[in-house]
Amino acid sequence: MNDRTYWERVGETYDEDVFDVFANDKEQIIARAIEESASPDGQAADFGCGVGKFLPLMSEYFSQVHALDFSESCLRQGRELHAGLENVSFHRFDMTSTKRVIPSMDFALSVNALLSPDLAKQMAMFKTLARHLKKGGRLVLVVPSLESAMLVRDRMVLWNVKSGMTYDQALSAEARRARSGELNIKPHGVVEVDGAATKHYLDEELQDRLSAVRLEIKEVVKITYDWSTEFFNPPKWMKAPYPWDWCVTAVKR
Repeated sequence: MNDRTYWERVGETYDEDVFDVFANDKEQIIARAIEESASPDGQAADFGCGVGKFLPLMSEYFSQVHALDFSESCLRQGRELHAGLENVSFHRFDMTSTKRVIPSMDFALSVNALLSPDLAKQMAMFKTLARHLKKGGRLVLVVPSLESAMLVRDRMVLWNVKSGMTYDQALSAEARRARSGELNIKPHGVVEVDGAATKHYLDEELQDRLSAVRLEIKEVVKITYDWSTEFFNPPKWMKAPYPWDWCVTAVKR
C-alpha cells in the first residue's frame, strides 16, 4: 500500500486510528512551546496537521497559520472542524517534495509526521522543515522515541515474569508478540506497530539529523504518557518511567 492510499484511508477514521498527542500531553508541553514561540505578526505552519488538533491554539498566537497534510481526507475534516478560524488556511502537501506552497515561516510545528521507514524520505522531510523556516525561525518537532519502544517491550517481559513465567518463557512470549506485528523493533529504528512500520528516533539521532539541516537544538524534553496508552489494563505496579515521545525545540541558523 502506498503512503497516499494509507493516509487517505486513515483520514476517514482519524480519531480511532491515530494516537491523540494533543489530548494525552497532560503537562501541555507542546502547548507551552507554541505559546513561548508566539508572534502576533508572524506566520506559522503545522506540517502533518492531520485534522488540526493544534490549529485553534496556533491561531491565537500567530497572524496567519498554514495547515499542511498529505491526506486530502484529513484536510477536508480539518476545514470542517475549524471553519471558524479565519486566519488558518489548508494546503495539501507532500513533505518529501522540494516544491514550496507557502513562504518561509517564523514558526513550524510537526507532530509525529516524520514517520516514514524510508531513510531518503526521512531526510527529505527534515530538509523541508528547515527550508520553510526563516533564519531565526523556531521549530517544535515531536517524534516517537526508539528508547521508549524498547522500554515498552522490557515492561511486557517484566509483566510476564511477575505473572509467573520464567524469564526465558517471558522472552519467548515477547518475541512471539513482536513477530505478530504488535511491537516489532526492526533495524534502523523502524518499529512495526499493529502492522504499520513507523520510524522511531534516538535522542542522538535527532541531534545529528537537525544539525545536518542547520537547525540548532535548544531543548529536548519527553512528552510522557500513561501506561494505558500502551497496554490494556496495565498493573498498578507499572509506574515511572513512563512511555514517551521526544519533543525538540530548534532554531534555524
